[in-house]
Amino acid sequence: MVRRIVVIGNGFDLAHNLPTRYSDFLNFIELLPKLKEIHLKHENKRKVCNQKIVDVPPKIECDYDTAEQLYTYISNAIENGSNLDKLFEFLFGTSILQNSFIKVFIAAFKYKQKCNGWIDLESEIESYIDLINMISKREYGSKKLSCSMPWLYHGASKYAEFKNNWLLFETYKDSTTKDTTRLWSELKKELDEVKQFLAVYLYIVTFAKKEEMKNDKLDVISSIFDASYDAEVKINVLNFNYTSTCQKYYNITSKQIQYIHGKISDDIFSTDNDNIVLGMPDSDDKELTTVFFKKYFQRIQYKTGRDYKKWFYKNGEIGNKVFAVFYGHSMDKNDGDLIKYIIQNEETKRTVIYYLDQNDYEKKVINLIEILGKRDFENKYYDGKIIFYKTDEKYVLAE
Repeated sequence: MVRRIVVIGNGFDLAHNLPTRYSDFLNFIELLPKLKEIHLKHENKRKVCNQKIVDVPPKIECDYDTAEQLYTYISNAIENGSNLDKLFEFLFGTSILQNSFIKVFIAAFKYKQKCNGWIDLESEIESYIDLINMISKREYGSKKLSCSMPWLYHGASKYAEFKNNWLLFETYKDSTTKDTTRLWSELKKELDEVKQFLAVYLYIVTFAKKEEMKNDKLDVISSIFDASYDAEVKINVLNFNYTSTCQKYYNITSKQIQYIHGKISDDIFSTDNDNIVLGMPDSDDKELTTVFFKKYFQRIQYKTGRDYKKWFYKNGEIGNKVFAVFYGHSMDKNDGDLIKYIIQNEETKRTVIYYLDQNDYEKKVINLIEILGKRDFENKYYDGKIIFYKTDEKYVLAE
């Protein structure tokens, strides 16, 4: 049997014009106070019969520059009036802007914007948790802090203010006890809160988009999922996204796909949204204090990350020919354990990696050298076992 394993990352959703960057989510969070004001203003304008706002048409492209546009988009997207009320109650009932992770993300985002950088929540979680760990163990110093989170030394985010103003540090800064159980428990609750808001945001911008998609890139993506020419080719999808875009627009069944980081539910208020994996890579397997913030543990905790290994075997034994295709994935070391398993598996005959432009190509090569090692990457590259396609190139039968 020939099996094609398609691995998709956030670039896949972006190719479908969905605002799923972490920066999009942070913009959404920052608009919430203004959104609340607009909600109160519009309360008396809502139709009793269907609870829809009708004074501004919906934003079909899922883009919004103002809180007014966002409010209108949400109101049109959530057609059920009672669900709309529950949604606004959730969004405005929690002071998410006081969440220490959100503070970290927004401060880092603004700093990196000035430096022409991009925000990666997982990297910021790692830096923040490492920082908290140093503080809890009394191991911190200005040099370590400036290296791990340089934006602490810019503007109003200087370390002294950072430490004194935040609730968690206010609670523990004068404590002489070495018991940090409560500290890590509170941080876990805060990260869970971030996940809940992220799930709601993604629901709004993905499930609400019911229009037929038109995009030049879709022909290329369709070719990746095409196995009509050979009944022996079986397709599986390893989805690093929380969204079901792949199932929504392509003929992929739930049996063919695994959501390695969890999946947002079709029901915005479902408890299934509690299985979101968002954390940092495992850089030290002996450090269990921070295990709840590590992705490998969360995948085990939420039971999201095991079935894909069965795709490499036939009836429990070696026998499949596997061809891997990565689309929209950064090939970052944060997912290095999974990338390495797929590419270096003895059943994987060839790996195709899609890239956006030359800069993206170079970043992916550097990441792969770091994950696989220079020698193994070079051997696979020059032997044609790792191939790069630009995102405007249709998938050629590599099997």
